[in-house]
Amino acid sequence: MFRAVYNNFLRHFEDGFTPIVNRFFKPQLRVEIGQQLYLQAKSSLAGGKRVRPFLVYLAANSKSKRMYLGTKILQLGYALEAIHAALLVQDDIVDRSLLRRGKATAHMFFRQSLHGQVNPGRLDLVADSCAVLVSDLLFNFATVLLARFPHEFADIVVTNINNTIVGQGLDILNTAVNFRKKINQDVVEQVLTVYKYKTAYYTFVLPFRLGLALMRKRLPVTLRDFAVHLGIAYQIQDDIIGAFGKPDKTGKDSISDFKEGKNTILVAYALKEGGSDIKNQLLELLGNQELTENQANQIRDILISTGALKYARHLLANYYELALQSLQRAPITSRIRQILTELSQWVINRGR
Repeated sequence: MFRAVYNNFLRHFEDGFTPIVNRFFKPQLRVEIGQQLYLQAKSSLAGGKRVRPFLVYLAANSKSKRMYLGTKILQLGYALEAIHAALLVQDDIVDRSLLRRGKATAHMFFRQSLHGQVNPGRLDLVADSCAVLVSDLLFNFATVLLARFPHEFADIVVTNINNTIVGQGLDILNTAVNFRKKINQDVVEQVLTVYKYKTAYYTFVLPFRLGLALMRKRLPVTLRDFAVHLGIAYQIQDDIIGAFGKPDKTGKDSISDFKEGKNTILVAYALKEGGSDIKNQLLELLGNQELTENQANQIRDILISTGALKYARHLLANYYELALQSLQRAPITSRIRQILTELSQWVINRGR
């Protein structure tokens, strides 16, 4: 059921989204950098699974006998995709990611296109700055779309995106080398807190709140718990993909998290449970911008030998089960419950 409903939604979504994107991101000034910024913004909106817009659609129909896909549902979905794209551009800068959806990330595009035009010592800074401007354009696009709705919708968006911003701040802090050396019993819990704020709220809670707001309904506690638990499971799977995924299959490189020294659930567990030699070796390798594939494989071996990968998969299964338990109690139709159940399975099996 999920696949048929999802594919039908995608067709309608893309048919409406593409012309709106093309109109908004049509350069008005004949300035080369302006054209590049607009083209990168459009590129950032291309592809993707459109999970957040789909969840708006499901939430808006959570009590309906018939599935209805109106203009307002789609417009909220368009706004969420713009916000999502803007956040990904910024996240890629922070993570120094090379690939996004099988293409060069925005800052890497500018690093390549501006090579030879600016001082080599300032190339990374200029490229990052241009990528930030791309995210500004995307946020502007979302603002235009949200301006068509009553102010309460913007309030819902801002509240949840503020949680994401705080989660990103915690993630950056957790990745700082000096901070990671302070290994204690709470290190795993700290990472899970990041997942809750950075991912769960804007990926799952926010779409549900917006879809229900269209129906003038509030988010039930059980559906909120489902959203938070599935959001954490989603991020755990994302970290597993980031460490062990195949770039040609996932569209992401599998070494940038290591180069950044990102404190994922895998790394947190390995640092907590590994002996002093393992900790020292891991800290020596993580955060090395010149990390080789052989060294990345050493990190992967440590994540396996310390039981970190096994633990992450166990934790993923636990949060997935908690999500399903909450979903069973949610006051929604049996059809929407079935679709969300199948969607949950799809989410945690990504990259496998």
